[in-house]
Formats: sequence, C-alpha cells, structure tokens
Amino acid sequence: MRQQTRELALASVLGALAVLFLFLGGVLPLALYACPLLASVCLLPVREECRASYQWCCFFAAAILGLLLGPDKESALLFCFLGYYPLLQPSLDAIGSRALRFLTKLGLYVLAVGAMYALLVFVFRLDAVTAELAATAPWLIAATFALGAVLTLVFLLAAVKLCAAMEGAAVIALTGAFCAALLTWGAWRKLNDQPVMVLLCAALLAMLAVAAHLALLSIRPGRVSKVLEPMLADMWNYDLLTAMAWEDKAWSGGYLVVMALVSRLESFPQVIALKLFDLVCQTLAALAVLNLAAKRGAKPGAAILGMFACVLAPTMLLNAGCWAQCDAMFAALTLWGLYLLMDDHPVWGSILWGMAAATKLQSVFIFPLLLVFFMQRKVSIRHILALLAAFIAFQAAFLLDGQGLAAVFGRYAMQIDEAAYGDVGLADHAAGVSGLMTTASVREFSGMGMYLGVACSLMVVFAMLHAHSEPDGDTMLLGALLLAAGLPLILPQMNARSLYLAGMLAFAAANNPRRMAAALALELVSLCSYMEAIFSFTVLPMQALSLIAIAAAVVIAMELLRKLKSGAKEAVCHEGGA
Repeated sequence: MRQQTRELALASVLGALAVLFLFLGGVLPLALYACPLLASVCLLPVREECRASYQWCCFFAAAILGLLLGPDKESALLFCFLGYYPLLQPSLDAIGSRALRFLTKLGLYVLAVGAMYALLVFVFRLDAVTAELAATAPWLIAATFALGAVLTLVFLLAAVKLCAAMEGAAVIALTGAFCAALLTWGAWRKLNDQPVMVLLCAALLAMLAVAAHLALLSIRPGRVSKVLEPMLADMWNYDLLTAMAWEDKAWSGGYLVVMALVSRLESFPQVIALKLFDLVCQTLAALAVLNLAAKRGAKPGAAILGMFACVLAPTMLLNAGCWAQCDAMFAALTLWGLYLLMDDHPVWGSILWGMAAATKLQSVFIFPLLLVFFMQRKVSIRHILALLAAFIAFQAAFLLDGQGLAAVFGRYAMQIDEAAYGDVGLADHAAGVSGLMTTASVREFSGMGMYLGVACSLMVVFAMLHAHSEPDGDTMLLGALLLAAGLPLILPQMNARSLYLAGMLAFAAANNPRRMAAALALELVSLCSYMEAIFSFTVLPMQALSLIAIAAAVVIAMELLRKLKSGAKEAVCHEGGA
C-alpha cells in the first residue's frame, strides 16, 4: 500500500510539472517546441519508478490539462501527439531488426506530426498556424518535403528495381508518371489556394500510390497465370475480330476489346500491359470520386482524401496491380457517368453508362437512379436511347462476327446462371446473404434473390422520388452507394469483387463517422474476400464477413433515410416561412 501511494504521489508531482512546462510553452518566447520536450522528459522517472497504469494516467492527465490551461494549443498538441514516446520507447527498442526498429520509430513520428498538423489546419482551421507554416517556417516545409521525398524515392526505387527485369521498363515508368501527374493535377485543382506544403504532400501521396501499384506488377496469382495468360495467348492465334468476340462467357464486350488489343503485343508482356491499363482506369476512377465528393459539397481536403483512398486502399491495389480484372474500367465509366448526370450532362453520362454496362454487368446496380433523373427531367427518352446505342456499339464485335444481339444478351444470362459457376454458386468468396447459407439453401435462394434485388431497388427509388425536396448531390450519391453496396449482398452469382464499386462510392460519400465506418467495413470485407480468392488465405470466416457487410449496408440505408428526413424538414420549414 505504501509503495502504491509513493508511486501515485510521484506520478502526480511529475504530471503537474509537465503541465507547468506546457503552460510555459505558450508564454516564453522560442519555447514552443522546447517545453513539450521538457514535459515529455518528466515521464522518464515515472516510467522507471511507477507501474504502467500510473504512467499512462500521468500522461493523459498532463495532456488534457495542458490543452485546457495552456495558452498555445500547438505546443500542447505537440505533447499530446509525441509526448508519450518515453513510455513506448522500451517496447520499440525491443524490436529485433535494426531496420524495422528505425522505420517503426520514423513512421510513428511522421504519422503523429502529420495527424497533428492536419487536425490544426483542416479540423480546427487555425489560419494562424497555416500562415506560420507558409510564411515563417520555410525550412520546416523544405525538411518535411525532403523527408517525404526520400521515403517515397526509396519506395519508387524498390518498385523500379522489381520492374527493371521486365521488358518495356520505359513504358512502365511513363505510365506511372502519367498517373501520378493526373492525381497531382486533381489535387492541385482543389487545393490551389492552400500552402505549398499541402500541395507537396499531395504530390508525394500520388507518387506513393503509383509506386505501390508498380511494385505489384510482377505478382502473378493463380487466376492470372492459369486463366488470363493462356487466354491472351489463345487470342494471339486468331484474328482481331474473333478475339474481340471471344467465346468465353465470363467476359463482356468492353474489356474483351482491350484484351484483344493487348494480345496483339509482341515485344511487351501482355499481362503487364493489361495491369498498366487498369492502373490508368483506376486513376480516372479516383478522379471521378474526387469530383463526386466535391459535388456533394465536401471540403477540398476530404475530397482529396477520398481520391487517394481509391488508389491506396489494399483492395484497389490488389485489383489493378495484381489481379488485372475489368473492375477499374467499368468503375471509371460508371462513376464518371454518374458525375456527368449529376452535373447536367445527360448525353455523355448516358453514353458512359452504356459503355460501362457493356464492360461489366454489375454497373447496372445503380441504373435505377435513371428513374430519379427521369422524374427530375434531367434524363429523357433520347438519353436512354443513347445509352442503349453506346451499349450496342461496344458489342459491335459480336454483331460483326455474326453472333447477333441474342448472343450478346445470352452472354449476360450465362454470367448470372448458376451453371456457369459449377458448384461455386453464390458463394464465390462473396459476402452477403449467401454467406450465411448452406450450399443447398443458396441454390434455393438463387431465384428469389433476383426478385428481392429488384424489389429493394424499387424501394430505394420510391423513397428518393417521394421525398419532399428534390434529391441533391449528397442524396444521389447515397442512393448510388446503397444500391451498389446492398444489391451484391442479395443478388445471385456474386464474387469477391462485387463490392468494388461500392467501396469507391463509400469513399466519395464519407462525410461523418458513420459513413466512414461503413466505408472501412466494406473495405475490410472486400480485402478478406480478395485474400481468399487470390491467395487462398482465410482471414475471417465468410459468416462474419457477411454480417459485417450487411451491417454496413444497414448503416448506409439509415444515412439515406436520415438525409431524406432532413430534406423533408427543410422543405416544410421553407413552406411555413413562405
């Protein structure tokens, strides 16, 4: 008991001394960075003499009191984000590898400082801090950029080293530079009035995203080496038209055109070319997310974070850089089509949606929104005809090959037919209602799932049309997200990539903790499904993933209802005021 009292008294006294230092940090000149350091030093005797619970209580008490009593919040926040280091140091020093130990400490520092100043600039919006960083501390800006540049350069060199043995290294480098430039340009358009450091950080994120994709180019999972590569080799043996109208029912016309063109390459690895094409499409899809987020009224910083999430999220990296699937292409077409429809460009929006449907059938998940646009008089019959014309034009190879429209639509019927997947059925690593069923139950549910999906789509459209106010950009985005996230959980013949489009829409719509939690939940479910489908590695059982995915869809549905109710209240208040 006496020892416990002694430890408590020591922690209290040193905690009070730390608070005093934090107070002096806002009073004494040139003590902004020195006083948080001295406050952190006060924790060293606490670490040596007191138990762990007293150590962390001392830190948290000093941090809270420093924020409340300290005249300079920047100095207090420095202690909050970095002052705990003496308590973590023994655990960090216990890491065996010297390189890993150094990178862990460096990463902790960079993340802590970055999070702190992001909080000051974007959340608290302290103009004084922004002006100080931009005007009075150019050396700090330069040092931050230099540190980020060094780390990014190391990653880039590692990626280039992996790609150096490949043929066409120059093409790989130019494609990566092009994609990084597009992402940087998109961020610059939204942040052209922000400090230079913010723009430089955006450029670093763009280079890091591209480097991560390039580092995955050499990976050839089983489905690439056993299915995709032999298919491209077979296409080489036929003429271009026959290749574009390939008989494999698992592929649709839009991506078959790309694959047929790639199969003509002789001096460049075909799969690598396909992955580079997917990287470009992924970049374009991320730019669409940036514009969709801005359309719903997101702040520039939030919109840019959504854009970079679409190229840095693990599932996005695996899909384009590793798996070489058509999802990036159809997502880019679908998202840009949605943006153009919301931005009153119905002709081009309808054309892009027609091209998306010709690329992958799952793009039609958000097509029920056409009814909303139609009732808003943003879309007419001629725009629907333009959509159909674009769809048929992208399937022209089948028509020229003599297969006719019946073969085109029959291909889509085969894709959703249970026999097309053999014994896999609904449970092709796909979370949802099927993940909670046995194989026999899945087959019985297959027919009913189609009708249930149509019914749910009509319910979403009905709710949006019968709102008291016209759906705004945020409401339309939430509706698209609910359709893209909810339907794959109900409809038959889904796979591990079924939530790909929903993940991008979730990043575009995330403007509060609930939506962000739903976005992260969808990303977790997709990542676990990807790991099982690509590498046969089970992270979580399918039942757990299904419950998480359903919970995320419920949260999104509640967000849409909340948005519609708030719009109704605003409309009533407006009418009452009038």
